[in-house]
Amino acid sequence: SYLDFLPLDILKIDRCFASKKDQGRANTILVHLLNMARHLKLNVIVEGVETPEQVERLLALGAVTAQGWFYSKDLTAEDLVHGYFSLVHPDMNRVI
Repeated sequence: SYLDFLPLDILKIDRCFASKKDQGRANTILVHLLNMARHLKLNVIVEGVETPEQVERLLALGAVTAQGWFYSKDLTAEDLVHGYFSLVHPDMNRVI
């Protein structure tokens, strides 16, 4: 019922739905969550994605945004800033 009242713009789906061994039930739940989010105009992120097979399965079910060790292991704040939010200046050939 909170989905109707809270000012939400994103729905984060727990890793248990990405990593369930019983993909039949997990797929059914995921499809319903994704459909509900689409009708409510919510962005969706699925957490806990660790394998290429999970990525393929989630894409086939309609999920387009995910996070997990498939994409990157845990990073320190410094590594995140230097690795993902830094730019290489073309004239200086160094990270700024």
